[in-house]
Amino acid sequence: MPTDMKKIKIKLHCYECGEVIKKNEEYITLEVYDSPFDETSKTIHLHIENNISDHYRISCEEALYDEQWADFRYLDCPICKRTIVRQCPTNGWHSYVRDYDDEEICLSCYEQIIIKDGIARERFEAGKLDGMFFNEQDLKDAGYAMVADMENFYVRTNGDVEKYCSEALKYIDDGYLVVTEYEHMAIGGLEGYQTMWIKHKDSLCESFHHPEALPIIEKIMGGIRHGK
Repeated sequence: MPTDMKKIKIKLHCYECGEVIKKNEEYITLEVYDSPFDETSKTIHLHIENNISDHYRISCEEALYDEQWADFRYLDCPICKRTIVRQCPTNGWHSYVRDYDDEEICLSCYEQIIIKDGIARERFEAGKLDGMFFNEQDLKDAGYAMVADMENFYVRTNGDVEKYCSEALKYIDDGYLVVTEYEHMAIGGLEGYQTMWIKHKDSLCESFHHPEALPIIEKIMGGIRHGK
């Protein structure tokens, strides 16, 4: 999210085009994160109201978010209000973004939501294998237990998907929250191993939350529960 906009006073370089921001050129300063799980941001500067290319007439500020311009673009997460890179800069493929309630949110906020309320029943009914790579200790601390028969469950065919989702729905019908931990997944998540974790809704155990995200997550989840 923008934190400052002012006339140039010191020698700075634009994060996108790499050029020195000249005297009297307008720029914007952002605090961005190269992982949704980072606690420390980095400061970048971007030209505004310029053209980053003669062939692609968007500003350097717009290019930061434009996936048609380049890989490793950024997202303004609507929950935690942070500007976060969309995919892991280290391995190049691990997505830091999830679709939730018809909008894109960062992986950290998604993790907090599903640990708190589990994966939505509708996703399993639709045959979707939503999940993520968890720190197992975080799941244990939140009161979840591994389902032994669904540990390292191999998913390759539609039949595998149906079996996994059917088991998840049975647990949900019995009053459990269900989350899916990815173990070893192919790029794109179409094949690989995953593990099911469950927690009974009656059990009381606090999960961890990003301090800035908690009030907003509570508001979102409250609205969903009341059909808003």
